[in-house]
Amino acid sequence: MTELSTAEICVRFRGMYVPAVTDAMYELGMCEQVLPSALRPLFPERSFVGIAFTVEGVEIVPPVSWEEGTERIASYLEAFEEITPDSVLVSKNTGNLVGHFGELTGNSAMEHGCVGVVLDGNLRDSAGVREIGLQVFYRDVNPLSGIGRWEMIAHQEPVTIGAVTVHPGDLVIADFDGIAVVPKSDILTVLSRAEEIVTRSRRGSPSMRSSPSSTARRQGPAGAVADRCTWPIFRSACSERTASSAAGSASQPGQLSRSSTKRALRSRSASSVTVPQTRAHFMRR
Repeated sequence: MTELSTAEICVRFRGMYVPAVTDAMYELGMCEQVLPSALRPLFPERSFVGIAFTVEGVEIVPPVSWEEGTERIASYLEAFEEITPDSVLVSKNTGNLVGHFGELTGNSAMEHGCVGVVLDGNLRDSAGVREIGLQVFYRDVNPLSGIGRWEMIAHQEPVTIGAVTVHPGDLVIADFDGIAVVPKSDILTVLSRAEEIVTRSRRGSPSMRSSPSSTARRQGPAGAVADRCTWPIFRSACSERTASSAAGSASQPGQLSRSSTKRALRSRSASSVTVPQTRAHFMRR
């Protein structure tokens, strides 16, 4: 990241949405590194972008006393001193017996510049974490304290969540659509391509090369919808809508008129593609 500072990179990525970033990786021939969708957001409406700061923890089996547990968790709390502004805490944990992150650790992380948390583990003190406004993507909840029952075994080392290995320094972008991880060495390349995709999307350019689903969702021209329709009744209606729009039709883009759908249905038998029949048809089989 020699050409741009971390702060500049994060500011520019905050103008993105996760599908634009994954589309950029797809166009560039890269593996689209998306974390498991089971990780759900504490604030569905909030997103974050930052640089991965990784932590890995395990259960203590058998549990130890509170006094010994306090000593063994000290290194975890000290690791927070290394968090820098625009960091995303990526925490990998085994087991489901305790809470792995809560209000106190959330406060400490935010004080050092953490902008969000990816918690492959259990959240506790969720009301307190919401109160301080820290976005957390978490696997589950558990109110039990980890002292004496959990400890950190490594930090700022690669951690694997699902099928994705997150390295310290990778970029993490998260919103309601999911969590994407961009390798540190590819951050600037992906940033440039993602910005191109967002620009094409905003202009509604017919040449936009993002994925079909994002094309239809963000661009919305009738032609793009017709290209994606595989059932003949809808392909016909979409094509008809495109032609009528070109002739000055008042119908809105992205909507099938009732008359065009009826005409398409009447011509269904002439199609070369078999359309599924009614429920009664399948019940008779």
